[in-house]
Amino acid sequence: MNKDDICYYCGEKATTREHIPPQSFFPKSQKFNLVTIPSCDDHNSKKTNKDEYVRNYITIHRSVREKGYEKFEEKTRSAFKKNRKLQNALENAEKVQLDGVETGIFNAKKEIFDDFFDHLASGIFYQITKSIFNGKWTIHLISFHEDRELYESNTENLTYLLQAYEIISTKTNFKRIKEFENEKVFLPLYYLENNGNKTSIFLNLTFYEGFKVFILGEHQN
Repeated sequence: MNKDDICYYCGEKATTREHIPPQSFFPKSQKFNLVTIPSCDDHNSKKTNKDEYVRNYITIHRSVREKGYEKFEEKTRSAFKKNRKLQNALENAEKVQLDGVETGIFNAKKEIFDDFFDHLASGIFYQITKSIFNGKWTIHLISFHEDRELYESNTENLTYLLQAYEIISTKTNFKRIKEFENEKVFLPLYYLENNGNKTSIFLNLTFYEGFKVFILGEHQN
């Protein structure tokens, strides 16, 4: 840790390093060349419970592939067994048929997901630019939206959003971040556009080769 390092999120003196995404997302077999950035304790270890909450819900999602299953077996299964609130969420899940397979739909806490992805996006921005993000992120949990479209009757706005995401994700010249090598766990793509006094950024994130999140932000230069 350099004595002059500052926290990626708040600008206070850094006392530790934060993994992006958190180390808890990586199966034991995939913990190599992880990306870290300088952080204060408030924006690292003190948010561990929120990090694990989001990881648990992502690893049980139908979109994830091999390394998501692996992390589920390592941590998520036991987390649901130990936590009564998580058990209740599963037990009270609405039973539905998705692609011919019976599964369950239940509510996750949006505020926890928003906080998690606010920190993650800010960390990625810092990794790319070495600057603290000073704007506001707009977060779209694409994989959750795709599920909701399957069972809600009023899907007009969601349909428009998913169509817009499809166009942006295929037409935009997204770049890879070379430091992120483990795409089976986490693949972040980004697009930056400088417009004088502000920088627009798109983040197209994929977890475990299937769970998709799209984030937009504007940074005041």
